[in-house]
Amino acid sequence: MLLASGNSSWILAVCAVLLVPVSVNVTNFMDGVDLLSGLHGVVFGVAFSVSGLVLGLDWMWLAGVALAVAFGVFLPFNVRARRRMFLGDSGSYLLGGAYAFIGVLALAAGAPALSVATPITIYLADTATTLVRRISTGKDWRTSHREHHYHQLEDLGWPHYAVSVFVAALSAVCSAIGIWAGSDLARIAIVIPMLAVIAVAYLRLPSFLRRRIAGASK
Repeated sequence: MLLASGNSSWILAVCAVLLVPVSVNVTNFMDGVDLLSGLHGVVFGVAFSVSGLVLGLDWMWLAGVALAVAFGVFLPFNVRARRRMFLGDSGSYLLGGAYAFIGVLALAAGAPALSVATPITIYLADTATTLVRRISTGKDWRTSHREHHYHQLEDLGWPHYAVSVFVAALSAVCSAIGIWAGSDLARIAIVIPMLAVIAVAYLRLPSFLRRRIAGASK
């Protein structure tokens, strides 16, 4: 399919080479709170399903439904008080791989790049800023830690389900904005600043809450 796209085949090949390792590692890095990755599997699936319906791509909306259902049925087992089940590395790799696989095929089929990229906006923003911060401070980025922004929200007293729902909701909003923009240049010019504002607001939220708590304790 990639080779069939003519002069743009090399662009799609580059997207595939970049999207697969990035999405797999980003989803793995972000899999640190109950429900978070499971909910994002649902968000990713619904986003692809809606995009497939809008674009008239039957395979895409069916793949999105399959992805959403696969992770949706897992959620109840992830929140049980006893005998909890976790995605683990294999589950997060599956999520990232499925997102990349569907995303690359969607791009090859003519889907707007923004609608494919926006579901992972919050995941990518959190992972990128956390890695840069750890590397810049001389920490080993490969070791486990609790410095992601969703970790910080949990450390500030948010229950894990609230953190997971909040991050997933922001990802859903980003997805909806990307689908709405499509390939319309005027909409894209509006949407990109909107996505930046959402991502920055999410990244700054822990610091804002810490200042509020510190101010209230004085």
